[in-house]
Amino acid sequence: MRYWRLLALLAAAAAVWAGTLGVPFVFHDQTAIVSNLRIRELWPAPAGAPWPVLEWTFALDYALGGLAVAGYHLTNVALHAACGLVLLDLARRSLEATGVAPARARVSAWWAALLFLVHPLQSEAVTLVTGRAEVLAGLALLAMLDLALVGERTPRWRGLAWTGAALAAGLGMAAGPTMLAAPLALAWLARSAFARPATLRVSYGGQPAAPTRPRRWPLWAGVLVAWGLALALVLSRVHPGTVLAAGTPPLVYLRAQLGVTAHYLRLFVWPDDLTIDYAWPAGAPGLGAAFAWAAVAVALAWLARRGPRAAALWLGLALLPLVPTSTLLPLADVAAERRMYASVAGLAVLAALAGTALARRRPGRVLAPVAAVVVVLALAAATMARIQVWRDPVALWQDALARTPAKQRVFRELAASYVRRGDHVHAARVVAAESFALERALAARPSDPDLLVALGKAYALQGRVSEALAVARRAVRLAPTDPAARAELGALLLAQADPQGAVAQLEIAEALVAGRRRWIDPVTLRTVWTNLGWAYASVGRTDEALAVLRRATDGDDVNALESLGSILGLLGAWDDARAVLERANAKDPTNVTVQRNLGWVYANLGRFAEANALLERAILREPNEPRTHGSLGWVRLRSGRPAGALHALTIAAELEPDNAKVLVMLGIARARLGEWQAAAAAFARAVKLAPDSPLARENLNRARLRQPPILPPNLP
Repeated sequence: MRYWRLLALLAAAAAVWAGTLGVPFVFHDQTAIVSNLRIRELWPAPAGAPWPVLEWTFALDYALGGLAVAGYHLTNVALHAACGLVLLDLARRSLEATGVAPARARVSAWWAALLFLVHPLQSEAVTLVTGRAEVLAGLALLAMLDLALVGERTPRWRGLAWTGAALAAGLGMAAGPTMLAAPLALAWLARSAFARPATLRVSYGGQPAAPTRPRRWPLWAGVLVAWGLALALVLSRVHPGTVLAAGTPPLVYLRAQLGVTAHYLRLFVWPDDLTIDYAWPAGAPGLGAAFAWAAVAVALAWLARRGPRAAALWLGLALLPLVPTSTLLPLADVAAERRMYASVAGLAVLAALAGTALARRRPGRVLAPVAAVVVVLALAAATMARIQVWRDPVALWQDALARTPAKQRVFRELAASYVRRGDHVHAARVVAAESFALERALAARPSDPDLLVALGKAYALQGRVSEALAVARRAVRLAPTDPAARAELGALLLAQADPQGAVAQLEIAEALVAGRRRWIDPVTLRTVWTNLGWAYASVGRTDEALAVLRRATDGDDVNALESLGSILGLLGAWDDARAVLERANAKDPTNVTVQRNLGWVYANLGRFAEANALLERAILREPNEPRTHGSLGWVRLRSGRPAGALHALTIAAELEPDNAKVLVMLGIARARLGEWQAAAAAFARAVKLAPDSPLARENLNRARLRQPPILPPNLP
């Protein structure tokens, strides 16, 4: 293989995917990388992850560059380029082994690798940092097959090559779910490209020669043992509730996958409808999908029996990587383009074979190369255009919303993207649009408890608490054994200052999930425990509150850690609160609520400089959050800086003019600066807003008498 061909492939990959270096962490990247404490060390923490090889690569990126996102994307692009080079070698060897002429095999392999590297269908797997699971698994799958074929056709390298194949099988299985198909893919390769059982040949000496077929049991033993051990390790760590849709029957999921996979195949041919998130309906596929799969099945059967072995091999290798995610195992996400990563390799080889076959005919000798160049350039341009969408999270989720206008997660991600940008107005509009979409969906399915729970959450985010409560109660009546419905009702009752009612609902929710925790989404379980902890604390059941919150913090969930730290602070256990909140801040250094509460704890420990710095960083992240400005003002009052406190509290009062607590602290700051008339006005407004506040009344009287105000030792 000439070096210029290798360099051309690498240059194409670099040119097409260079734009990903400016894509921020999005979607699953936030939890898998930004908030993942396991990747903060190279060993041993990543070894305890569900997919240890994947997390070890994240840990290596973190060790080299912290949370600088460009380094993570550079690794993804490098791994993708490595996949292209392995595919180049595997395609050439397999085509030669299945009877394709060497010259045609080399040309077809090169075009297949180029098509694989630049295709837009690869954009999610390569651009989403956590899409690396598919890239690593695809690389391991292709490497395993390539090394198995090297050992089959090169006896002097057989031992080393087959050992490498076994190692690739084990590492790949610990990287991503695509490698579940590895034994099937190896069996298909053996059927199509390995030497057939040898017949006895007569030698020149008249004695029968030894059979030429190698003994393959070491290959199979090594691959299956390494793959099986890695699979057992993964199964012992993967929480089914995080990936499986426990309520979806396998046959219903399979029917949906007929449509999903037909859509995948169409995207390979015409990639015009890419999206980061799908809302694929359950049930039977359309006639188009059914006919498409019938045609594929007939083609594979004919190719396997009578057609060209090369085409049969690569059609099978295009379909087999989809077996783990697109058959009977019901995954929570019905469709995801990144699952096509390894399958694109097989489809690319088939396309290259078709192109070289056309080029052998007289009209195609000129047209085929020109058409190939045009197609590759068009696909590369489409990929680069798609990457530009990924570079702006708001544009990415707006694009997803245009294609899936009723999916709750898309609304939430778009709203969160606006919040990270500091645009709370548009975030509120997205939440309102979500409510409207859910109301329309509920009109069509009025007895769907999942829709009711989602609508209740949307109403609560808008401050429509009474409507949220009504919807949540209706969901509980329709599905009294649904823990999500009970948990949502409990959370709303807690927000409405009804802790006794919240305790009742949340205890029922906890009892409902107790017997099937492995099949409940851990996020739902931790939410139940966190809210139950707050409810217990609100009714004075402190020991139970701490116990349930400590249970919720297993796995370092940030919300649970923040709740535990806050309650410990309210109990005056400042050192314990500090340790817990510092842990939460280390896990998610972008969480403003954690930073605000940690600043409060630091101030109560007398660490005013650290509290001030932490709250200022939080304000830089969310400058329009009034509570953070209020906390900063209180810290500055505690540390004897009334002028600085006045600045922070003035901003807090502008952002939230009807907050009596902020007005009390604003009055204290003005009184300490000798601005007695302005202080009295602030206290008077606080009394009007909160007539039952003894602190506001006492400070109003003191301001009128020009006496020093009372600053509460804790946040008022």
